[in-house]
Formats: sequence, C-alpha cells, structure tokens
Amino acid sequence: MEQQLSRKELQAAVAKDPDDIESRLLLARVYTDDHSPKKAIQLLEQVTQIDPDNAEAWLRIGLCWGMALLENLPPAEIWGEEKDEELMVDNAIHALEKAVEFDPELVGAYNAMARIFIIRGQEEEALELYALSLQIDPSQLEVVDELQEITGTPAWELLDKETDMGDEEDAF
Repeated sequence: MEQQLSRKELQAAVAKDPDDIESRLLLARVYTDDHSPKKAIQLLEQVTQIDPDNAEAWLRIGLCWGMALLENLPPAEIWGEEKDEELMVDNAIHALEKAVEFDPELVGAYNAMARIFIIRGQEEEALELYALSLQIDPSQLEVVDELQEITGTPAWELLDKETDMGDEEDAF
C-alpha cells in the first residue's frame, strides 16, 4: 500500500513539474522494479532531455534495455511484445557506455555491461569491465565471486595480475 501511495505521489510530482528530475528517476525505479521497462525508459529519456549528462538516467536506461537478458526473462513478458535480442543488447550497451562517459566511477554500469557480455559469451570483455569496476570499488564481493566463477581462479590472484603487473619480480 505504501508503494502505491508513493507511486501516486511520484506520478503527481512528475505531472506537476516538467523539470523534476528526481521524481522522474524515482518513478522510473518503481516501474523498473515492476518490470515495466517501457514506462521507465519514457521517464528516463525525459530526464536525459532535461539533463543529457545524467549518468544515473543513462545507467537505468541501460538496465531497462538489458532487463530481459540480465534477469533471464522472456522479452515478451516484460515488454508486452517480442524484442530483437541484438537491438536490446545494442541499446543497453550504448546507454551504459553513456553512463560511464558521464560518471567514470559508476560501477553499476561496468558491472551491467560485464554481465551482458558474459551472457553473450564475451568473457574477455567482461573480465576487463569487472577489473575496472573493482579498481574503483574493491569491496564488491559479488563481483569478486563472479570473477572467480568465470575464471576458476581465486579473484585476488586475478586482481593482483591486473593491478600489480610486474610487482612480483620486484618483490624477490
């Protein structure tokens, strides 16, 4: 019931103020949680028209486009129609790249792109993105776990290779 009230309040705030970015972002999150990416993307595109450099809006657009892949759901179930997987991937990656362009420390965008690449069988690209993400925030245990699962190698060894190249020789 409380979410319904906040949804109604957010819808009213969006209708009242065409420049209310925060309410649009919050309402888009509600729609995303409800698996309504069309509605969320409409709001998020309004945000990017008001503020083209809004990294959070671009991140959420990417997550909406990638939702079917990332959550392993049939596209028709969340979009109400069949969607071309290549189009969804292209749109998701484009939006996520825009997000990191405007906020290079937005680990959620790197992680989402990496997960899409894993699903698509592009593990090398995924590993690079996860490494970038962990350089920004090494405390992401779920990313460390995913890296270990992908490679079969303890993640700390991978991270040492990626971040401390050449240090082993210097240590001896």
